Amino acid sequence: MTRILAYPRPDGQMAVRNHLFVLPAVVCANQVAIDVARDIPGVKYVEHQHGCAQIGADLAQTQRVFSHLAAHPNAFATMLVGLGCEGVVTKDLYEQTRLRTTKPLAVILIQEAGGTPGARAEVAAWAAREQARAAQAVRTAADWPALTVGVFTDASGAPAVADAAAGVPADGGAPGHGAAAAAAAVTAVLTALWTAGARIVVPAHLAAALSRFTPDVAHLAYGARPQGMARQPPRLP
Repeated sequence: MTRILAYPRPDGQMAVRNHLFVLPAVVCANQVAIDVARDIPGVKYVEHQHGCAQIGADLAQTQRVFSHLAAHPNAFATMLVGLGCEGVVTKDLYEQTRLRTTKPLAVILIQEAGGTPGARAEVAAWAAREQARAAQAVRTAADWPALTVGVFTDASGAPAVADAAAGVPADGGAPGHGAAAAAAAVTAVLTALWTAGARIVVPAHLAAALSRFTPDVAHLAYGARPQGMARQPPRLP
């Protein structure tokens, strides 16, 4: 397989996208993110209903999701937008995320920016600056082992994928139809990525499909962190 063109990141990771993220840490900050993304093409945001009146594991999961989004290789820069009184304390989220990445990261609180209009203006100015910087980023040639690829399918199709990986006929052995065709396609993608040497992350329900390559599968369950991702997967003989 040929080499790929990717964006090198300061922490050594490689990216295939160069996104600008505006991430509202709480539902009350959604509108700022929506308005900026609408006015500046290329800005990505995540609208959600969380961050307020959350406690325990529920709160921790929301914090973890946004922190990992900001640290994702495909994010060039991220702005965290908070209200100032939310359960997900935005400044704490910023500090947690800063420990994970050296990429551009900023934070703004709507209550400290003079309300929604003020926050929107500041975030828009930030986005324009970072967009100009992102446009200067240059892709460089990289080998596939430098890339981590996530592969996801619906859990309902996992058994068929596992069967296809093991060579077991599905759907009554009728190739090209239904679950058999989908499973064959997913297996082909996994095989190509693994043969090229890419590091693969899959949900727990797809772990069995990778067992044909190695019994030590690094898989990612919902909310969990991948294990052994620094290790280059063994190539097929």
